[in-house]
Amino acid sequence: MDQGEPQVSATAAAVQMLVRCDRSGSVERGATWLRAAQRRDGGWGPTMASRFSSPAYTAHAVLALLASGMTATEAPVRRGCCEYLRTTFHPERAEPWDSVSVNTVVDDRTASRLEFRHFATPWALAALSAAGHDLTDATVLLGTLRLLRLQDTTGAWRCGLTAPDTFALWAAHDALFALGAIARASVGNLAPLVRISYREHERQVLQRALGQLLTERPLMRTRRGIQSAWLSVLTAVVALLLAAQVGLLRGLQSDSGFRRVLAAAAAALIAVGPAILAGILVEEYRIRRNSREAQQTRAGKSSERNASIGD
Repeated sequence: MDQGEPQVSATAAAVQMLVRCDRSGSVERGATWLRAAQRRDGGWGPTMASRFSSPAYTAHAVLALLASGMTATEAPVRRGCCEYLRTTFHPERAEPWDSVSVNTVVDDRTASRLEFRHFATPWALAALSAAGHDLTDATVLLGTLRLLRLQDTTGAWRCGLTAPDTFALWAAHDALFALGAIARASVGNLAPLVRISYREHERQVLQRALGQLLTERPLMRTRRGIQSAWLSVLTAVVALLLAAQVGLLRGLQSDSGFRRVLAAAAAALIAVGPAILAGILVEEYRIRRNSREAQQTRAGKSSERNASIGD
């Protein structure tokens, strides 16, 4: 970057200005250089030799390539928007795309340096919008909402690179530029922006309901299971005590093996029999109840049909 190394953001800006000046030859050379500077992950860094990509530089390059005549379906733009800008999008953060600054030499004789600050979120949104993505795209919609929340009460926009209690003109310019690009891309369908508050409320309600289902229902089933098991144990104990009182279990103390087996079988039947009988009675009641409700439903439909025919 120092000693006059070509920069992605400066080249991208030059390409866009050359397009306005109708300098097609220079535009083609600039676009060719930008295509060569694209990294394997689909993004761009500050220079061709950079070992990292950044959303801000990627957005600048995409905008320049689109201005040079490249379509959104061609590989450099598609990879920059879909493979890089989308994968680096973090909707849970205040700034979905990380801003970046770079300090570079602007005068070799005096070693004068200048810091360039790039507000990445608006530039990424502008690039996606220029590539044909509007507010029906979740990334554009959520990114736009985040960008709007970065505006403070004075009307200024804040990001990680702005100083407190100052009005950063460059940040306001970037934000307004992005909002204009989003509006132009979404002018035919602004409904997603209107519906977002209702969808957020709906999502919160569904999350609460799902949480209740996941926490309360298993607890209720566990309680019912414990109650059923406890009642079954009590029933078996009471039945065995009654059987012992009337002498049905005396065979367990007999010297005859046959009588002991017969007494054990009787004890098991006494212990398990009530629970099985109760289950059978409950299931029979359920079947009869469902059958009766079905008959009532059919009768109601039949009467409605006859009434409509009579009318």
